[in-house]
Amino acid sequence: MRPSAMTSFATALLAILLLVGSSTVAEAATVNVSGTTLTTAPGTCGDPIQTGAVGRLECVGLQEVWAGDISGTAVFDETVTLNFVSGRVGISGTATFVGSVGGVSGTIEWAHQGSGRLDLQTLSVVFIDGEERIMGASGGLAGAHGSIRFSLIGEGPATYEGMIVR
Repeated sequence: MRPSAMTSFATALLAILLLVGSSTVAEAATVNVSGTTLTTAPGTCGDPIQTGAVGRLECVGLQEVWAGDISGTAVFDETVTLNFVSGRVGISGTATFVGSVGGVSGTIEWAHQGSGRLDLQTLSVVFIDGEERIMGASGGLAGAHGSIRFSLIGEGPATYEGMIVR
């Protein structure tokens, strides 16, 4: 190749690589998120099961409203365990969220877990801290992944913060 043809070829190749690279970067946006959640409907719970000092309760159809960088509603199913001696509580479950993250709308499937403490006299929440991790997403949020930490002190609302890549 002549020097000018080689320069033109190299320039064209560099332009293509930059275009391909920039479209990949543009497709993946990291969104730092924070806000609050509030449970608005208690759902339906089965009969509590007690084994020794530990009780377990399974609930379905609980509803939350999310505000802040994540806005919309979630319906979740949850298993709650409580140690009747120490007041330690554990939660785990799944949720389907419909709304937006950073202004982009879609649906997110979450898996969550957390732990904390209840006041055994009143059975009210002292605190619960945990994490929600994206298991799947669709709509404008298809391909999103990431997790958020949540914290509930007293009866709420809970606060959240984290990072979602979409």
